[in-house]
Amino acid sequence: MSLQNNYNIFEKINNLDIKEVIQRETDIAIPNRRTPQIKCPFHNDNHPSFTIYPKTNSWYCFGCGKGGNVISFIKICHNLTTKDAIRYLKKHYLREIDDIEEKTEEAASEGFYKLIDLTEELKDWLKKRKLTDETIAKFGFSCFKDKKGNYWIGIPIFDESGKIVNYKIRRDPLKENPNLEKYKWLRSGTKKTLFPINCVDFEKEEIYLVEGELDAILLNQEGFNVLTIAGGGTTKWLDEWVDIIRRFKKIFLIPDRDETGKTWLNNLINKLSLSVSDVYIINLPCGKDVTEFYQQGGDLKTLNYDYIEKLKKGFFTIDDLLSETEDQLEFIPLIGENGFIVKGWTHILSAYPKTGKTELIFRNCLGWAENYKILYLSEESKSLWKKRIKNYEEFGLFEGLDFEKIKENLLILPALALGIEGVNEIVKNLSPDILIIDTLRSIVGNDIRDETSASEVSNLLLNFLRFLQERRTTLIVLHHTIKSEQGIKSIAGTHALAGMFDILITLNIHENNKKRRILRSQGRIIEPKELVYEFDENGKLKSINISEEENILIEEAVINFLQENSGKELTTSEIYSAIKEELENEGIKITRKKLKASLDRLYDKGSICRNPKENKKGATYRWFLNEKSEDAEVSSKESLSILDIQF
Repeated sequence: MSLQNNYNIFEKINNLDIKEVIQRETDIAIPNRRTPQIKCPFHNDNHPSFTIYPKTNSWYCFGCGKGGNVISFIKICHNLTTKDAIRYLKKHYLREIDDIEEKTEEAASEGFYKLIDLTEELKDWLKKRKLTDETIAKFGFSCFKDKKGNYWIGIPIFDESGKIVNYKIRRDPLKENPNLEKYKWLRSGTKKTLFPINCVDFEKEEIYLVEGELDAILLNQEGFNVLTIAGGGTTKWLDEWVDIIRRFKKIFLIPDRDETGKTWLNNLINKLSLSVSDVYIINLPCGKDVTEFYQQGGDLKTLNYDYIEKLKKGFFTIDDLLSETEDQLEFIPLIGENGFIVKGWTHILSAYPKTGKTELIFRNCLGWAENYKILYLSEESKSLWKKRIKNYEEFGLFEGLDFEKIKENLLILPALALGIEGVNEIVKNLSPDILIIDTLRSIVGNDIRDETSASEVSNLLLNFLRFLQERRTTLIVLHHTIKSEQGIKSIAGTHALAGMFDILITLNIHENNKKRRILRSQGRIIEPKELVYEFDENGKLKSINISEEENILIEEAVINFLQENSGKELTTSEIYSAIKEELENEGIKITRKKLKASLDRLYDKGSICRNPKENKKGATYRWFLNEKSEDAEVSSKESLSILDIQF
C-alpha cells in the first residue's frame, strides 16, 4: 500500500463537510451563516457556544473547551478511538473506500505517519506559542506517529475553498535534533500555496505577510488579515501570488530577525516594488519572529510606529540621485549609428506595411548576434524565412561575420497570436539580451481587439514592459502606422504607446527618392535622431547622415545666392525667402533656425561677412559674400559623404 493511497483516504475523510456530519449526527439545525453557532451537544449549554468554522472544516466549543476536526467530533460524539472514528466515518460517509484498517497496517511497514490523538505535551507546546485551544481546534492541528515512534505535529494546508490539500508536519519540538530535518510534507509533489488563503478577508484594506505557518496562525488568532507561503520563507514568490497581494491597499511585511528574514524581505520587496499599494516594513523590536515577539509580551496592535517605516523601494530623492554613480547609456548601433537603440530600453519601430521594417531590423540582428543573445518573434512563416536567409547568403551578407556566433545567439520563432503571457514565459526561459516582436498586433492577436485603442494597448503591455525593464532586456516592437498621418502621430494607438516606450521610432519612404528610407526617433533624455538609408544593388545598407547632407545643401544655397547678389547686403529673412523653395525641391525642410545656424557657421569659417560685426541687442544682421575667402564656394558633391555599412 503506497503512502499516496493512504493519504488519499485520510484526505477524503478530513474533507467531509463538517456541517453535514454534525447535523446528521445530532439532528441540530445549523444556521446558514459564515461562522454558525449552535448549542453544544456535549454539555448543558444555555447559550449557543459551539462554533463551526467552514473555512477550515473544524469546530470549537467556548463552553467546554472541546474542539477539532470531523474525526475529533466523531470520537467525542460516540466515545471512540481515533482508529474507530475513522472506521465509523468510512462506513457511514465513505462506503466506496476499502477496509481502512488493513491499509493502515500495510502502510505502517513503509513508514507511513499514523494519525493519533494530539498529545498533551504537544498541545502545551502549541499553547506556549500563544495559540489558544480554539485556534488549535479551528486550524485542525493533528498528531502523527511514524514507525520509529517519533511524534510529528501536523499543520493542515488548505486551498481557497477550505479543502485540505496537504499536511506540513513538524518533528517533535520537545526532542529537537539538529542532524534531522525539522519539517516534511505528508504528501509529496503538491503545489505550494498561500496559507491560510481560505481565512483571508478580501474586503479588508490591509494584509500582513510573515514567513511561517505558525506565525500566520497566531496573527489570524489576533484578528489580523495574514498570509504566508506554505513552504517557508525561502520559497520563491510566484507572480500569481503577487497579483493576489496587490488587491490590498496596504501591505505590511514582517520579516524574521535573521539573515533568512532579510533575504525574504528583499525578495518580496523586489516583487512588490511595482505595486500601487502602500507597503510597510514592520521591524520587530524583540524576538526572532512574530511568535517569539508575542511570547515576550509584544502585541502588533500596540506596536509603536517607530518600528514601522514606509517602504522606500521604488522612491528616490534628488539627494539619492546625486549621490549615486551614474549609469552610462550603452547604445546598440543601428546601421552603424548610435542614438536609436539603447541597451536595456524599450523601443517601438512603426512603419506603414511593406515599408521594410523587418528587413531593417533583421539585417542589423546579424551584426548584433555577434555580441548579444537575440530572440526574434515573427509573424512570418518558416518558408518565408528560408527564402529570406537564402537571399542573404546569395548577397554575401554573412561574409566577414562570425557565422557560428550568429547561429548560436540568434533564434527565430514564428509566433502568431502567442499572447503576452506566452512571450513572458519564453523570455523567462531563454533570457535574451534583445527581444524583437514583429509585429505587435500579430503576436498579441488573441489578447487585444483593436491595436489603436489606447486603453486596451496600455492595459495589455504595462506590466510586461516593466517586467522587461527589470530584467534589462532590450525590447524592439515592430508596429504599424496610420497612412494618413506623419511622424510620431502616425503610430497606431499613439496615446498609449508613446507614454510607455522609452524610444519611439518611425520609418518612412523618402519623399524625393523612393529607394531611400527615413528613420526618425525621439526618446527619454536623449536627443531626437534622424537617419536616411538605402539598399544598393547588392543588398547592402547605405547610411546617409541626413544632418550633414542638409547642412551642406543649405550652406551651398546661401553661397550661391550671395554670389548672384554680389555687392549687396541681405538680411536673414531675404535669404530665407529666396532659398526656401529651392531647398524644399531638394527634399530639405528649412527653418529660420536652421538657416541662422548655417549663416553662423559660414561666418565663423570666414566664408561670409556681416554688418554689424558684433552682436548688438536689437540689431538686424546684413550678410554679404567674403570675396577674399577661398572657401566661399561650397560643393555639395565634394563634401557629401555616404557611409557604406555591410552586415
